[in-house]
Amino acid sequence: MALLMIMIGGYRKRQYVSPAVLASIVLAIMLVGATGTKAAPKEIFGIFERFSSFAATEFSAILGVYLFFQI
Repeated sequence: MALLMIMIGGYRKRQYVSPAVLASIVLAIMLVGATGTKAAPKEIFGIFERFSSFAATEFSAILGVYLFFQI
């Protein structure tokens, strides 16, 4: 839900487009990870699971650095 709010606010105010684009990419990666865990065989199950979990963590880190240098 937070990714959607960042996307809506970022695309609405043209000043914050880069966080909105990053949120869109992260949401797409998380969706690929979620669908991949259902579709992939058990041998490579962990790869798609990591897409979901690491995408959110990396977005939080990037957003923190972005906000640190914006203020």
